Amino acid sequence: MLTVLIVEDEQEVRDRAEESLGIAGYRTFAARDAKDALAILHEHPEIDLLFTDIRIAGPTGGIGLARAAKDMRADLKVLYATHRPDDLLGSESLIDPAQILRKPYQPIELQRAVGWLLRIPA
Repeated sequence: MLTVLIVEDEQEVRDRAEESLGIAGYRTFAARDAKDALAILHEHPEIDLLFTDIRIAGPTGGIGLARAAKDMRADLKVLYATHRPDDLLGSESLIDPAQILRKPYQPIELQRAVGWLLRIPA
């Protein structure tokens, strides 16, 4: 079973993402910040994809979390969520647009994005 770690500081949004991915057949873990997410990644090497809001609480945000996660697991896939596309300006603009899910998103959009990213070879 493919596994997704959801990192979102808004409880309602996090719950909806978990529900949507659970319905689609994914196993999920959830965290509200980078510290919790990194601990979960350390404990669960079976996680296939990190789905993180770019503007999560903490000094590094979702982009810094993704960097740290990829340092732990180079093969980890990453999907970002944001209300504001300009969050990715600068050096981070090299992120593949397929890795960005614009908020607010529909459950089917999340399911499709996760499914597509998990089919790409590492």
